[in-house]
Amino acid sequence: MSVGDAGLSARAAQVLYAYARAVDEGDIEALRTFDPGAPDQTAPDQTAPDQTTQTRLVIGQYSDSLREVDGQLRFSHKRITVERVVAIPAGTSEYAGVPPVPAGTTIR
Repeated sequence: MSVGDAGLSARAAQVLYAYARAVDEGDIEALRTFDPGAPDQTAPDQTAPDQTTQTRLVIGQYSDSLREVDGQLRFSHKRITVERVVAIPAGTSEYAGVPPVPAGTTIR
């Protein structure tokens, strides 16, 4: 694949979007698909953070390198420089004055 590949940017953007979504959702199985050669993690790494007590805002910079493996882009290097982490108390529906929306509800 050459650097001038017209679809390369779009493919890379799709990988980065899917990765960010998996991180946001705490989806460990999805995260494993980005680097199938990564060692299996222990139970603490498989537990999503408790989103009911606080939200963490992580501020920093990312520098990722991707490689093609069996026709799919995978991370070859992932560098994250964390500059600051801010713990934010979780919001509640009472605070916002908005009742909770039942699961499966479509908002238009």
